[in-house]
Formats: sequence, C-alpha cells, structure tokens
Amino acid sequence: MNFASEIRTRVRQWTGIPVSIGLGPTKTLAKVANKLAKKGNGVVNLLHAGERDHALLAFDVADIWGVGRQTTDALARLGITTAAQLRDADPRRIRQRFTVTGERIVHELRGQACLDLEAPQPRKNIICSRMFGRSVTDLADIAEAVCSYAARAAEKLRAQHSRAQAVQVFIHTSRFRPGDRQHHPAMTAAFDHPTSDSFQIVKTARHLLRQIHTPGHNYNKAGIMLLDIVPEDYQQAHFFAAGERERADGIMRTLDSINRRMGAGTLFLASQGIRKSWAMRRNLKSPYYTTRLSEIPSAG
Repeated sequence: MNFASEIRTRVRQWTGIPVSIGLGPTKTLAKVANKLAKKGNGVVNLLHAGERDHALLAFDVADIWGVGRQTTDALARLGITTAAQLRDADPRRIRQRFTVTGERIVHELRGQACLDLEAPQPRKNIICSRMFGRSVTDLADIAEAVCSYAARAAEKLRAQHSRAQAVQVFIHTSRFRPGDRQHHPAMTAAFDHPTSDSFQIVKTARHLLRQIHTPGHNYNKAGIMLLDIVPEDYQQAHFFAAGERERADGIMRTLDSINRRMGAGTLFLASQGIRKSWAMRRNLKSPYYTTRLSEIPSAG
C-alpha cells in the first residue's frame, strides 16, 4: 500500500499527471480496486478479504470489468445487482446463462485468479503511413517519403524481434478534391526470405513505388505495410542466405544502437531525404510537456 502511494506521488511530482492504483489478488478485483481508487484518494487495496467484502457490497455489477449492458440487464432479472451478489452466485448457473467468461468472473471476485494478464503480442502486420504536408506529384519526393516510412517500419519490426516476408506500397490522391484525377494504386512483393534489413525493405519499396506511380497525379498520402511477419529466429532461407543475414543483422544492430543512444534519426538512409518538403504539417501539434525537457513550460 505504501509502495503504491509512493508510485502515485512520484508520477504526479515528476509528470504532473494524476494516476489511480488498485491492488487485488485477481485481475477483476484489481480493476474493481482501480475503479474505486479513481473515486477516492487514488489508492485502494483489496488484497485482504475483509476489505473486499466491504467494497463489493456497494459496487454496482455494471461497473465490473467484462460485464456489458446486456449482461447487466440479464443479471438484474436474476436479482443480481452488486458485485457481492455476483460473487456469491452459483458459478455453474452463471456459466449456463453467461458462458465460461461469466463463471470466471465469479471465481475472480472470490479471489481465485482465472484471467491471465495479457502480454503485448507481436503485430502480424506493421503499417507506416502519413498524409503529405502538400500535394506531391514528383516521384523523387514521394520516394523519399516511402523510404522514410519503410525505414521506420523496419525499426518497429526489429523492436519486436520479428521479420517480414512481404511488403506492400500504396499511394493515394485526395478523395476530397473531386477536381483531381483519382488514383489509389498498391502493389505487394514477397522477399526471397524473411527479413528485417532496412536496406532490403527500402530497396523493394522503392521498386514497387516506381511500378505504381503515374505522372500527373496530385498525391496526398503514401505508406508501406510489412506483411506475413514471423519471429526473427524463423528459418526458411536459401543455401547462401546465412552469411548475408548475419552481416545484415549486425549492421541493423549497430544502426539501432546508435539511434537509441544518440537520438532517433541520427543515422538514416540517404534515400530518406534531408529537406523532406513533403512532410506532414505539424505547426499546430501539442507540445511534449511530459516527455521533453525542452518543451516544459516555464514562468518568466
């Protein structure tokens, strides 16, 4: 309890963001505790049976995590309107009426953990896409954008320790400018073997862009998508690929390490461009008050 209070105090002191913390022996009870903490002093502990009994007596069943409006109405017809009443209900009866999920919630309210904490799962596809700051017709400008998006997507791919088996490139004209000729092409290509190499991904993306770009159109958006993502230890390569993969992985590790240590974009591919006249307009974006020291407001 003291540790939770210390966390809350420190977050508020360092970032100015108020947070609430709920403690419970199960995921459902921790959610209940957090709901109560938001209405109270910011920290609620339901680890002990006596505190749980008191809290659940007055806790509306509609506020239980995982209980929707239709389930709430059905429970009310059974005379169950509080979390304590749901906890004391017959689990088999609840399962018959509300499937196994309802039964698990009953056990969770009793302090028996049935629901696992979800760990973030690697994404199956990675997309990187942006609107341009202005309409773009020149292939060189669009290529800079596509290369930048491809390099960024490759970074995300390596961050989750994965490789992609294919890449798709797309470009769009604005649907809100009916006077312009519309063009929304896309093309996909498979790699010879799964890769997270920025050079290979960018090279393939540039090739696809040249295939789909048509002069004379005012494009306002471009993007790339990495497809068929597999774990980085996935092995399905041709006989001569092992040495190439090790060399590419070493270069990518060095690239990522320098950019983490020195700041994003310290090292980048020349094909990503420098001026980036196509970049999205960000003159109206909110400052990074909580993540950048340089943008913390100061009183003169």
